[in-house]
Amino acid sequence: MSSPLNDVLAGFSRKYRKKAKQVEPLIQKYLDEGMTPAQAVDKALKETDFKAYMTKAVKDAMLPSAVIGAGSYTVGKSTPLDEAWDPSGMTLSEKLHGTSKAMRSNIINTIKEQLKQGAHAMKSARALYDGYNTTDNVVRKQMLPKYLQDVVNFSRRSDLGKNDVIALQKLVRKARRMVDRLAQNGAPNRALKTSYKELLDAVESCSDKALKRAIRTAVEEKSRYVAERIARTESARAWYQGFLKDTMDDPDVVAYRWVESTRHPTEDICDEYAKVDMYGLGPGIFPKDKAPELPAHPHCLCHYEKVYASELNSYVLNDRLEKEDQRYGRNKETAINHAYINSGEYRRKFDKITDNPDVNRALYYAAKQALIHRSGTRFEDMFWIDKTTGKVVGKILDSTIEEKIVYNKGINKLVKDQIGNLITLHTHPGSMPPSIADLNTGRMCNYVLGVVACHNGKVYIYKSQQDVPQRLYSLYIANYLGDGYNEEEAQIRALAKLSRSYRIYIKEVI
Repeated sequence: MSSPLNDVLAGFSRKYRKKAKQVEPLIQKYLDEGMTPAQAVDKALKETDFKAYMTKAVKDAMLPSAVIGAGSYTVGKSTPLDEAWDPSGMTLSEKLHGTSKAMRSNIINTIKEQLKQGAHAMKSARALYDGYNTTDNVVRKQMLPKYLQDVVNFSRRSDLGKNDVIALQKLVRKARRMVDRLAQNGAPNRALKTSYKELLDAVESCSDKALKRAIRTAVEEKSRYVAERIARTESARAWYQGFLKDTMDDPDVVAYRWVESTRHPTEDICDEYAKVDMYGLGPGIFPKDKAPELPAHPHCLCHYEKVYASELNSYVLNDRLEKEDQRYGRNKETAINHAYINSGEYRRKFDKITDNPDVNRALYYAAKQALIHRSGTRFEDMFWIDKTTGKVVGKILDSTIEEKIVYNKGINKLVKDQIGNLITLHTHPGSMPPSIADLNTGRMCNYVLGVVACHNGKVYIYKSQQDVPQRLYSLYIANYLGDGYNEEEAQIRALAKLSRSYRIYIKEVI
């Protein structure tokens, strides 16, 4: 389904293309004059006032998005941006790569006043921009990724011998593999991917003129990609904040239905949200206070639809919500920190768990989904992931036994059929490290790796090639507790001691 923000974002893209037509011939001119790509881009952007122009374009996209999400506003109604803009902890100014640190608060205050006055969206957008022409604005020149810059630098050496040529060809092949991985999460990167491939073609053609032109195009497309990512992601966030303000206190709206955008060439967390029935309300339907935050990832254009009480079986809904409230209220110590789980810091913990980016991404999405689902409970979720493709091939999301996962027939068959091919992830509501049961089960099932996502935000990886006696582990823990260590410290020390005698591996991911 198309996003309600399509028209807004199409307008942003038109503005970008218009300004780019002014910038491109200048970059070419300065390259021909002997400037480096960085020098040429910097000079062209400065002469065309590109940064200030894009600042306004981004902000012009954000405000209408908030208004679209919230619906019509009346004087005195709360505004969509009263709360923190983004759970990542980053200010909008940081995301816009160089705006003043005061911009975020000024943006929020301006929008607030304009919406209280019932101002038209575009009038508000113009007011939002007044007085900011002098700031150090928006999208700075974006450098090439390191794997491409390494290729360019190597190719420009004047003394390439036979072995050097072989090494260059190896670098090019590696770079092409990296470029082929770009099309993920529905990002608008077709032009970016094409420009990177043309750059590698130019390297192999040994044409200095073609290389200069390809570098210019690649740098431009990288900047456009960053600009569009900011505009799309922040506009989607503004829409979401407006939608929440319009619906959260409406008693007739009892739930939200996740509507997946059409920009999803590969399976990701959005597919899970659209299909999962966590609360027995139907696929993709969440109680209002349990709904995952939008956007789910950069470039995400998924949105919510209102679900009214008349659309659901009221008995089922009330019974389900009552049970959920009871469960969540009993175990406040296991409630997650949503801001941290949605932060870049938490996401980066998964970047190097394996050498496969697809697997790492799947592990992150699984952890995030499970933690949001089980926040405030002592129940666990578990995922099984293909070590090669990163595809989730099995999951248990309905465990009714606290702090335990019981394998069903389907999972037992999966484990047997794909022995030596699976990576697992499960949650620990008590935020303890992997247990001996985790280690021994991993060895028995021949898992490639196990991951534990704790409710406090810690992440552990583990692997075992030898069974460990539970009795010995318990004895070690008892000794450490007797020495005055708390439960978590005692478990960590016991596992460390066991690892010196048994072939087990446990590590907290920092």
